[in-house]
Amino acid sequence: MAGDKNPKKILLVEDEERIRKVINIIIRGDDIVIDEAEDGAEALKKIAKNDYDLVILDLMIPEIDGFGVLEHIRNTERTEDLPVIIVSARSEDRDILKGLKGGANYYIPKPFEPQELISSLELILRIRY
Repeated sequence: MAGDKNPKKILLVEDEERIRKVINIIIRGDDIVIDEAEDGAEALKKIAKNDYDLVILDLMIPEIDGFGVLEHIRNTERTEDLPVIIVSARSEDRDILKGLKGGANYYIPKPFEPQELISSLELILRIRY
């Protein structure tokens, strides 16, 4: 992503402050702008008002769970192609399959290696842009 003229805007949807801080540290850079939401309702409000290049989405969040947020993203014409990376402690095969069938571009079980998040982010943004 280095060398991009326009920074990529990412929405990080995660209810745990500690994990938001860790992800911010992992992905921040001159070419990344990070916005945050602590629950599904806040995420959908932000998605409706802003244009994001990618969403990093936890599944176990208050108000509207991550599957509900993903479904809304995929069923809204303006955001149906918005890339989504799920980062979740729900790591059973059925959860991963549900997330991918629901339209997630990538699924990273917690705990995760920082390089896996960086690599998936770079891959998706490179393919999209």
